[in-house]
Amino acid sequence: MFAVVDTGVRFRVAGHIPEFWNALDGGIEPQMLYTSEDGRTGLPLHPEPCGSTFVIFARPGGLHVT
Repeated sequence: MFAVVDTGVRFRVAGHIPEFWNALDGGIEPQMLYTSEDGRTGLPLHPEPCGSTFVIFARPGGLHVT
């Protein structure tokens, strides 16, 4: 039996918008729920059991209200 994991992650990236990339269908989902402070970007992560998530920081960010 596999458990669902809900967690928060932080990356050493600032000034860019996090996006989830789907390796199976090539889909890209910009993430609007994130924080940026002290040169790091944090966001919630909810992977499927036995799944994986690619988090990419390709687009520069602008004004972001949290």
